Amino acid sequence: MKHLRHDEPIQQNGGAAPALAFLIACFVLCIAPFLCMSFAATNESAEKKELAEPPSLLVDGSPNIFVLSDAGAYFNDHFAFRNELVDLNALLKQSLLMTSATDRVIVGSDGWLFYDGTRDDYQRTNLMSDRALFNAAHNVMIVQRFAESNGCTFALAIAPNKNTLYPDHMPYFLLAGTRQGNFDRFETIAREMGINLVDLKQPLSDASSILYYKMDSHWTNEGARIASEVLFDALGHAASSLEGTATHMIDHLGDVATMLRPLSSKPEADVEYEGAQAFTYLTGETVEDNTIETTSTSDSSHGTLVAYRDSFGNALLPYLASEYKNAYFSKLMPYDMGLVVQKGADSVLMERAERHLSSLATTPPYLYSPRAQDQVQEFETKLDSGGLMTARINGPYLQIGGYVDDGLLEDDSTILLQVSVDGQAVGTYDCFLVSSQLEEVSDVAGAGEPGSDEVVGDGGYRAFLQASQFTEVMDRVRLRLIRLSQGEYVCVMDEALQDVFVDVQ
Repeated sequence: MKHLRHDEPIQQNGGAAPALAFLIACFVLCIAPFLCMSFAATNESAEKKELAEPPSLLVDGSPNIFVLSDAGAYFNDHFAFRNELVDLNALLKQSLLMTSATDRVIVGSDGWLFYDGTRDDYQRTNLMSDRALFNAAHNVMIVQRFAESNGCTFALAIAPNKNTLYPDHMPYFLLAGTRQGNFDRFETIAREMGINLVDLKQPLSDASSILYYKMDSHWTNEGARIASEVLFDALGHAASSLEGTATHMIDHLGDVATMLRPLSSKPEADVEYEGAQAFTYLTGETVEDNTIETTSTSDSSHGTLVAYRDSFGNALLPYLASEYKNAYFSKLMPYDMGLVVQKGADSVLMERAERHLSSLATTPPYLYSPRAQDQVQEFETKLDSGGLMTARINGPYLQIGGYVDDGLLEDDSTILLQVSVDGQAVGTYDCFLVSSQLEEVSDVAGAGEPGSDEVVGDGGYRAFLQASQFTEVMDRVRLRLIRLSQGEYVCVMDEALQDVFVDVQ
């Protein structure tokens, strides 16, 4: 046996070449995204995010002290093959670790994906306050009364979140909440107010088949068909059933799938009913457009519909457009309720996703405020409200808004606006009730920027009067804001219009 002398060098297998090759390969991989930016830069994000702008050495003529951080942000968004690497990272995390590479998507079991924006509803966290739910229902009630006063049938439909119907596919470590959620609490208030709230959860739950996509946050075309039949019944609109009629297969690429894996996500098969294609676009080109006008080509179609909708309305639109002779669809918020009169509607539909329920409280529609059912005769005066009132011209409206300190309001308090000119009452109007769009409002105090009507908490209000009625008498108009609780009227603000008017032109 050969013995090594202490001064004899140790021979390593293969020498240094493999190690050097490995180091070079690592270096090339690290520097390639930078070197390749000259011909393969990422200039469009597959994640549908806004990309950073190129760094600038000067800002308003002065040296940009943030030029290095701006350069880093630019490289992070534009390095070569970024979209491909992002997609590969998401694929590996989903398939190997069952986790999501983006905080917008929840990876569930059996290939199911969920939109993270529904997590709070699922776990019953960050719930709307009782006051915010009352605000939402009160605003819908004003819209329903307006629609009915114009000879229309009105219905409000809340499309359930996917994990509301299919919680078994949520990840085991995200436990479902046990408290009553926003929708169940809202439903109780809405029923008490007499709102025609359509129950979509029950008929969708009762179906024997899965009615939501595995890799999308919305219902399938079959789910939309079932929902549309429930809506036709609620609107009193006779419509033909498409169940069992001719269909053909289509591919659908899921929204949450493309959020997670923008390049390699695969479409799901779905059916499309031929009977739901009996319409043509008069304005708009696809169901994704914000405003759409259609006319039906079906001999049995009748009536005129105005529908205010969100993305769940995409799949609903073909069914509604095929059954109504004329239909108008809008995703724009605030809702423009003037369309109901302009289009001569006989049916009015408001459709919102469960996850967007709060928008009914945060974003009241454009609609002339109705006169209060009872004229206010006497009220207690209380002027130290600490609230806010502003007025401004907004198109044809004199918009009056602000907030009342939450401490002066009960959960079911309404707010009235009494308007007078030269001491003579013009009218008393029901205000829309507004909740803050801030995520955290419990510790917020004080008003927003001067001249704004930014809402603090759930004590906001907004009224829309006809601007032309007050243009020439603005300096003689007085506004009294009245809280109505348990039959008791209390004036919380008393202001001259000219003192609160803000010129935003």
